[in-house]
Amino acid sequence: VTLYFLLNSKKIMRKLSFKETEEIPEKVNHGPVILAYASQSGTASSICNQLAEEAEAHGFIPKIVGLEKYKTIDFQKRIVVFIVATHGEGEPTDNSVEFSKWLMNKDEHPNLNGLKFVVFGLGNSQYEHYNAMGKKVNKYLETLGGERIYKYGEGDDLGTREIDFADWKTDLWNELSNYCNENPQTYDPSEFTELPKEDENVVIKTFIETFDKAIDPFSITDTSEYELQTQ
Repeated sequence: VTLYFLLNSKKIMRKLSFKETEEIPEKVNHGPVILAYASQSGTASSICNQLAEEAEAHGFIPKIVGLEKYKTIDFQKRIVVFIVATHGEGEPTDNSVEFSKWLMNKDEHPNLNGLKFVVFGLGNSQYEHYNAMGKKVNKYLETLGGERIYKYGEGDDLGTREIDFADWKTDLWNELSNYCNENPQTYDPSEFTELPKEDENVVIKTFIETFDKAIDPFSITDTSEYELQTQ
């Protein structure tokens, strides 16, 4: 029984993630969506893992990219969902320092014409510069030629982050699906073949936490492979 649940955990968790009344389109291919994160403690990358599962269920091909690897993103051709945490007093996270310098370079602005973007910021309202990086990234992406295709949102680590995030993404996939129906993407399928490893890990981790009573704890001797990738 344990082996069956492990092998089918992805399907099980997907059923738990969506309401029974929610209609998920079948055999739809909207093309790739990049889930880019600026994360200090792992929250933003964890949110991208969740969004990757939802994206696949709604007919997208998700790819998770930490913003330390921003140079690998084709900003002028892709839909990019940015999950941007603010570190300390309005500073970028360690993995997004170089991206922030590139984006906000006063001497040589990047050309982001063609970029379709969405931004959700993460911060703590007890700090003066609450969600400063989310606001800045959202502003600069548009100023430099990008097109916002879904509303900007913010989550407050002080206690309402999960509610904020759930409210913000209520219509996310419907609106992105509608956009892609009207503006089909072109891409090389070989670049987007499967869900990234981070997504598989979070599904397994969530499964174990949910069905811990059904699993013999002594049957797993090495749990390192089930740990969530936080980078």
